[in-house]
Amino acid sequence: MKLNKKRKIILISIFTILVLIIAIVGTYLYGLLNRTTNSPTVKTTERTERWMYDLKYLKTELPKKHENLFFSKIESEFYKEMDLLISKVEVYSDIEIKESLLK
Repeated sequence: MKLNKKRKIILISIFTILVLIIAIVGTYLYGLLNRTTNSPTVKTTERTERWMYDLKYLKTELPKKHENLFFSKIESEFYKEMDLLISKVEVYSDIEIKESLLK
């Protein structure tokens, strides 16, 4: 009988430790995956302003950071398309903007 009690205590302890580990990891992952990132320079909540700021940032920074951005598209064509997209932010939905960026 003592062996049975010891076995139960060990199993309950292991189960309790596993539940605690899962709870801690779950809390950490929830916080990691559900965080919101806000641009430190854009304080507006207006969709159009946020998109315009992001697209302008992309237009200036992507050529600086990408190793070979213009391998399939001419530089002037890239800037022309980015300007066109920036001008259509108010008309396009979020999905249309994202689709345009994929082209």
